[in-house]
Amino acid sequence: MRQWTAAVLFAALLLQMAAVAAAETDGKNPSAPKAVEPAVIGTPQPGPPEESGGKDTDTAFGYYQRGYYLTAFAVATRLAVKGDPTSQTLIGVLYEEGQGVIRDMKKAASWYEIAAANGDREAQYRLGLLHLKGSGVAQNLFRAADLFDKSAAAGQPSAMYNLAVLILDGKTANPDVKQAADLFRRAALANNTDAQYAYALMLRAGDIIPQDLAESTRMFKMAALESHSDAQVEYAIALFNGRGTPADEAAAARWFTVAAESGHVIAMNRLARQYVIGRGRKVDLMEAAIWHLIARGQGLSDLWLDEKIAPLSKEDRAKAEQRAAKWLSKRTVDQFTIK
Repeated sequence: MRQWTAAVLFAALLLQMAAVAAAETDGKNPSAPKAVEPAVIGTPQPGPPEESGGKDTDTAFGYYQRGYYLTAFAVATRLAVKGDPTSQTLIGVLYEEGQGVIRDMKKAASWYEIAAANGDREAQYRLGLLHLKGSGVAQNLFRAADLFDKSAAAGQPSAMYNLAVLILDGKTANPDVKQAADLFRRAALANNTDAQYAYALMLRAGDIIPQDLAESTRMFKMAALESHSDAQVEYAIALFNGRGTPADEAAAARWFTVAAESGHVIAMNRLARQYVIGRGRKVDLMEAAIWHLIARGQGLSDLWLDEKIAPLSKEDRAKAEQRAAKWLSKRTVDQFTIK
């Protein structure tokens, strides 16, 4: 149980945030699952006059998707007062995102509450996130879990994922790793990338559900293709080691590069090592030094790499430092020098 126990501990830490930006790493393994929240769509634009006869919910969402938020709000309001739960949810979204109206989390929560009571699974999920974070409403993990449960039962993949994370945390009920695994599986099959990553970890560990390295790697790949950086690293590692898939060191290097360029520190470290040993990449100490320095500038040290890039000339060291510092400066990280 050692591997999965560690994953449970990581998941527990993540419940302090509902959905934050990039995943962090512990300097050795990609981070555990994180909670997911809906994406903000577009930038407000002036909308056309409301179409006559536009009475269905699709019309309101059509305006929303095209960035005509004021018109979307007007159409959705007309339908919401008639009891349409999807329109009620859309009003909540507009208030939550501050699109076409002043951002107001309390009003967003109140509209989600109405729509959730009317059975809208998206409203149940979004309201659950607000309770998880304590945004617009008092933080209440039990209420969040109940809302996620209702939304998940209606087939909402992100609700399944978040409910699984709450279950693993154990603050709302006794941890049930098998139930969590099933929720991750269902959400993964519905193309939730965070769930694919989490379920792949379980499949690889094999201590809660039967080990299946091929399926684990397939799940990592699916999430990697959708820009999940932790999954990209795990898929690259699987490719490099031939675990659950034929070994392909060149493909591994490509995936490490993709993840490294997106800011994943572990990917930077692994890519630097590939440049040193010449597996999947031609030996290139300059590139190795650049990626190593970028990773080190973000807190990931590697004494082995320090030793391997030591033979660089003074001029090449300076060039590597400059390129690494330029990369880091874009992310407001202090410059540094090779020691």
